[in-house]
Amino acid sequence: MGPCAPQVAGAELTGVPVVHRTCTGDGSPSCSQIGDSWLDGDGGRLPGCRRALGLPAGPLVLAACSAGGHIVKRLLADPRDRAEVAAVVLADATYTTEWTERAQALAAPIGSLVDYAAEAAGGARLFVATASSAPNKQHPTGAQTLAAVARELGSQVRLDEGALAGLPAPERRWGGSGVHLFDYGARYSHAGHATELAPKVWAALVRPWFERVN
Repeated sequence: MGPCAPQVAGAELTGVPVVHRTCTGDGSPSCSQIGDSWLDGDGGRLPGCRRALGLPAGPLVLAACSAGGHIVKRLLADPRDRAEVAAVVLADATYTTEWTERAQALAAPIGSLVDYAAEAAGGARLFVATASSAPNKQHPTGAQTLAAVARELGSQVRLDEGALAGLPAPERRWGGSGVHLFDYGARYSHAGHATELAPKVWAALVRPWFERVN
């Protein structure tokens, strides 16, 4: 999900149907508005998403780049929806407008991403996110938000530096079984997380995980 679906060749799983939902952060409707349009009376969004996109029954792999992360974080807000998601893969898609302490450049963590990552930390599910330091107006960068997610997640589960698994070296990394968080700073452009880095992430982490659990 996001503006870069045509740019992520190689970021897919063999034999698994792929459904793209293109959106932009400032579109009409925006990624956030699309995600909110699926909200039902029980607080879930995934049933509406399945209907709107014609998704098959069964566990889902949610992948997003850029503003598409606003859809994913909404789809992970309800625990019943999270239970249907086998994996989440974000290519510079960890964005928020909230600060915990702006003077110290501390972004607010995205609660639904923290919740899903905590559930994936045991290894039965997968959470992978890369982030950049590309400016985001007056809001936190993807890297600042990823650090906030790691900070909050680390208060719940044990994290270490994590394995690189053959990936290019990031500036910082955090990991714990099914969780892999990579801050690449300025080493890749914002777009490069989808066009250059995502195929490497899928080859090194996502496909091997998928083959193990299936």
